[in-house]
Amino acid sequence: RTLASTPGAPPLPDACRTWMADPAWRGVGARFFAATDRGALIVHARPAHPPGESGGAPSVLLVRDPAHWLYPLLSREPAATKTGEVLLMRREGEWVQFLAPLRFSASPLLSVTRSIDAQGLAARHALEGREAFGEYRDYRDAPILAATRRIAGTKWGLVAKVDREEAFAPYRSRVIWMGAVWLLLLLLLGTALWTYAHRQRLQHLEALSRRDERYRLLREEAGAGCPDVFAEVSAAADVVLAPTN
Repeated sequence: RTLASTPGAPPLPDACRTWMADPAWRGVGARFFAATDRGALIVHARPAHPPGESGGAPSVLLVRDPAHWLYPLLSREPAATKTGEVLLMRREGEWVQFLAPLRFSASPLLSVTRSIDAQGLAARHALEGREAFGEYRDYRDAPILAATRRIAGTKWGLVAKVDREEAFAPYRSRVIWMGAVWLLLLLLLGTALWTYAHRQRLQHLEALSRRDERYRLLREEAGAGCPDVFAEVSAAADVVLAPTN
């Protein structure tokens, strides 16, 4: 039963009473999350009697509502994201229990769990004390990029994550943009080469046309003045031009 409490203190959760009845904790103290009808509480419990003294002496519990300070801290983002989250969790047997509200889950607090053996689960690395950054899976089994660590002095783990798709979106956009730029440059280069080749062909055809026109005029003038000379020149020209034609 509660002997005394500060003004405005919440009722003692049933989980605290059950836990305090276990003699294993006496002389050690503990820090834990306790579920309530309104959400969850963080409880720091210490026995008020010297270690080794038999039960019956009172215990002191410091109770804090994480909704007033911890959850806002976890939800704060240095830069706005669509999928970024900071996850707080603990291990309950063979399960990982998430202790803070989840961005993509409407389930009540402390009700979302994942198997500790789930493949690539970032929470497991955090609970095992691995401080690392890499590709993992989150509570939705979605691929993520995450940093993991253990919170010193507790049995809790911390994961800061963002979906892999969102993390690489700027890189993909840059690759697409660079690809479009290179494609445009290739198209411009191809157009320039085609224009140059087309102009060269037109100039060549124009030169041939001028040559043929001069030859026609020569034939007409030579034919009108000296038919015999024209015949000889034509025969010679045919012989000379035959291999080219």
